[in-house]
Amino acid sequence: MTQLKGAGIKAFLNRPDPDVSLVLLYGPDRGRVADRAGRLVKSVLGPQPDPFILTEIDGAQLAADFGLLADELLAIPFMGGRKTVRLRGFEKRLEKRLVELIKDPRLRQSLLIIESDMLTPDSSLRRICEAESFAAAIACFEDDGRSLGELLDQEMARYGQSISREARAIFLGQLGADRRLSRSEVEKLCLYAGRDSRIDMEEVEAISGDSGALTLDMIADCTGLGDLSGLDHHLQRALASGTHPASILSAVMRHFTALFEVAVQSGQGKPARSSMSRLRPPVHFKRQDKFLRQAQSWTQQDLRQALKLLREGEKLTRLGLGEVATLVSRDLLRIASLATRQR
Repeated sequence: MTQLKGAGIKAFLNRPDPDVSLVLLYGPDRGRVADRAGRLVKSVLGPQPDPFILTEIDGAQLAADFGLLADELLAIPFMGGRKTVRLRGFEKRLEKRLVELIKDPRLRQSLLIIESDMLTPDSSLRRICEAESFAAAIACFEDDGRSLGELLDQEMARYGQSISREARAIFLGQLGADRRLSRSEVEKLCLYAGRDSRIDMEEVEAISGDSGALTLDMIADCTGLGDLSGLDHHLQRALASGTHPASILSAVMRHFTALFEVAVQSGQGKPARSSMSRLRPPVHFKRQDKFLRQAQSWTQQDLRQALKLLREGEKLTRLGLGEVATLVSRDLLRIASLATRQR
């Protein structure tokens, strides 16, 4: 079987070819590798597989007792059914021995699912899974906007839900590249909203807009608007709640990088609102007016100076030089002072 791609992956995961006894899932997105392996197990054994039919082995177990894998693949389930072995965390140092093992036709009575990190085209394991008729290879790369949208749509359909256009854009912008974490966030949103419901910004904010993230947004906006008293208040609140100073600095740096992008576009004659709408992740609708006020008041020169201060502060926090919280507070107050000059 060749390497499965596109719609072929979905079709195979939903209805695996019974003649395939070895499936290799590999790639940089470990969450997606695990997610697809889990879907494959459910398709073969059902949602609650019998523990006597399914065996899971991790890389450390295999390294300590390599013979365990062959023993499990040769085992005949007492109550019938196809024995399935899921090898998590394949270690590349065992690749040569594993390739020799899977050539044994006696093992093909069972299904072996191998989860691995990224494998290059010259990997012997990948080559055999792409070439042999009894095997299949599935590459698992990081999610993009389209695949995240498909994931959201699948869960919406499963729960009989719909989501407003605005809420969809905001929620997808908050998801990351790891499929397992993204699925967890989508399921959390669906469960919170309940079956047969319409999800709007209220539900998205309740699930995704936690107090820590909102506080970081407020710190960024107070810095950009030159609101010194508000900045001091939200800084103290964030630090008291245990937010690391480096996380505060990173949030403000992302905010000012976005402001700089819009400022550059504005300098080329493009409307600030139009430029803001193309930012990813998108600016939360409740913050858009504040963001535009900042984008229209800051000059590119002063934004460069602010970003320079932020980068220097990030370097100091990474090196652990001085009292980190004090350094971050000082830098943000200096930048906020630049904002008061804009006004």
